[in-house]
Amino acid sequence: MIASFYFLKEKALSKFTFRKSFCSPVSKIYILNFLDESERGVLRRLEDDMVQLVNSKISEQQTNNSFCTVFNVEASTQLEQFCREIISDIESNHELPLIHIQGHGSKELGVACLDESYIPWKQLLIFFEKIIHKTNGELTIIAATCHSYQLTKLIDNYGKRPYSFYYGYEKEIGLGLMEKDLSSLYKDFLVCDADITNSDLDMKFSSEYDNLDLVHAALKLVQHPELARKEGLSKRSLRSKVNIDVPASISRKFFNQAISSPDLPILIINSNFHDTDRKRELIDNVKNYFSLYSMGN
Repeated sequence: MIASFYFLKEKALSKFTFRKSFCSPVSKIYILNFLDESERGVLRRLEDDMVQLVNSKISEQQTNNSFCTVFNVEASTQLEQFCREIISDIESNHELPLIHIQGHGSKELGVACLDESYIPWKQLLIFFEKIIHKTNGELTIIAATCHSYQLTKLIDNYGKRPYSFYYGYEKEIGLGLMEKDLSSLYKDFLVCDADITNSDLDMKFSSEYDNLDLVHAALKLVQHPELARKEGLSKRSLRSKVNIDVPASISRKFFNQAISSPDLPILIINSNFHDTDRKRELIDNVKNYFSLYSMGN
């Protein structure tokens, strides 16, 4: 998907364009299943659909049934064991994981295990952080439980996310509607080059692109300071949201120097995005934007 920021400059529009993704590169799907046997039909049908979709894209002489691993989570104590197994797979086989969580969620308690214990949302965040550290910033999460979007509210507003892309539900949802969402989402991932722009999903979506409003603010401060001031943006407010591991006096000096160059938005991207091709492409987009903008002035 091609996305843009538009800035009003006198009577013209200045355009910053970038490519937006909805999923990390994936080589294997890991399903954390919290459902009992009577409810697992949704997973079996989903696995069957995924096998058909994957095999429709490869030659007739080949089949691939090994791209998906299911962990049945009986108790909360098993999460650490499954985390080690996924990390071992990443280290040994260089897998790029998509983690699918299927179960029942509580806004306050987290995901319910079969033994009636819960894995808190905060513990899942720690689990994701361990995984994404091993994948160098590539991790998509599909959290197919009620209230799973609650997890995103435990993350600082700005900074690197413990995932690249996260899909979840803000409230309660029935298994039927959930199955419809998942079927549509995986079809987009496996057939439509991971473009969900035309999908009608009840799921909410979060990603490291949530930090782009800081980049947007930095570009306005650099190129359209009058517009930025009208909108209440300032160097001080932006500096407070960007993590720079240097003394405050140096930070202020840097910001004052960077405010008329691409350095400020690039610093924000480096501070808030994992070191992936997405980040490098976004930085190139910023440089191209400044180059084109300079040519037009």
